[in-house]
Amino acid sequence: MTDKIVLSTKQMKQEQSIENSYKILFQKTAYKKAPYYVLLNIENSILAAKTRHDTIRGTSYAVITCLTIAAFIPAFKSMLDAMVGSGFTSYFSMILTDGASMLGSWKELSMALIETLPVLSIMAVLALLIGSLYSMSKSIAYIRDFRALRTH
Repeated sequence: MTDKIVLSTKQMKQEQSIENSYKILFQKTAYKKAPYYVLLNIENSILAAKTRHDTIRGTSYAVITCLTIAAFIPAFKSMLDAMVGSGFTSYFSMILTDGASMLGSWKELSMALIETLPVLSIMAVLALLIGSLYSMSKSIAYIRDFRALRTH
């Protein structure tokens, strides 16, 4: 088994641009004369800065994930309360319990059902859900990169 780090195309381009900037930097005459340990120290400090950057970003995204999940619970409760208050649940239960008799006036019932939807609450819940999923995916990506840096 070989341990390989799978990089996305964006990460590969970033690595190549960093590599090219290293080559340009180290081709200067001052760095050609520098001892090996100086170049190694520069490389280690760059790696430490990248590790610190990934740690901060991963932690930030993890905190944002926790906050959006914590905000999701009251927003969902508010959406359910708005649905009950607007009569959406009454119309919806009418469709489920007495659907056969509602077929004759389905247009009026569907319009009434759409009019009673609490759109603002639904948008808030969806925004929090999408935000938490996005920040969770970014957090996982940074944690995965951090682990890959630590193992190699």
